[in-house]
Amino acid sequence: MRTAAQRAVQRTPGTVAGLLLALGVLALGPGPVALGCALIVVHDRAAVRAERVPPPGPAGPPG
Repeated sequence: MRTAAQRAVQRTPGTVAGLLLALGVLALGPGPVALGCALIVVHDRAAVRAERVPPPGPAGPPG
């Protein structure tokens, strides 16, 4: 089992990368439609990735 500190260390690079990506998109000055499309694409990618991640903890009784 991972500790809270280990999870924080693992999530920090992803958070920083996401922040840099968001700032880069905003620096381009997108219009409302382009910004909405960017949000949909990022959200869909995150949802697909979340589906592949196994749930934490035991998977249940073996059998």
